[in-house]
Amino acid sequence: MKGYSTVAKRYAGALLSLSNEANITASVAQDFRSFLEVWNESSEVRSFLKNPVLQPGLKIPFVQEAFGNSFQELSLRFMIKMVRARRASLLGEVAESFAAQYRRQEKVLEVQVKSAIALSDSTRKAVQDWVMARTEFTGWKSIALNEHVQSDLIGGLVLQVEGLELDLSLERKLEDFRKQFSKNLYVADF
Repeated sequence: MKGYSTVAKRYAGALLSLSNEANITASVAQDFRSFLEVWNESSEVRSFLKNPVLQPGLKIPFVQEAFGNSFQELSLRFMIKMVRARRASLLGEVAESFAAQYRRQEKVLEVQVKSAIALSDSTRKAVQDWVMARTEFTGWKSIALNEHVQSDLIGGLVLQVEGLELDLSLERKLEDFRKQFSKNLYVADF
């Protein structure tokens, strides 16, 4: 799991516990996915909520207006509580940590895939089958595949799963060859 701050993990854990008690965890998770999209896509929203000079009294009406109509009451109250506690700058990190904790609770394994081009359906299925066949990942119900296209990657894939990285890129293989052939086995090293 990505390294989140202790504060963000605790806030996210508290929100997860509250939503579990209220039996609305899936709805709250959807709320925070929506919030995270806005947070990541809008630098204005991020800057506004992170601004330490602005008083919470200015930020609360914005949060209520922007998210009040579509979010669960618990989600909205939680966000307002964070703004009042002057923790609005952590909302993005708390939303990410909540999503990660929710996936763990639901036994959904997050897999990051970097590739030079978009994955085909057959490659996507092969990656999922390979991950689910690994003994390290038994007990997980499903996979959340996060695909990232990196045009500077020279062919192949780079997989990251639970701290394990598998680099199957052509770039990595070329680097390994370069290292292997850079050492001259016929010349004594003395």
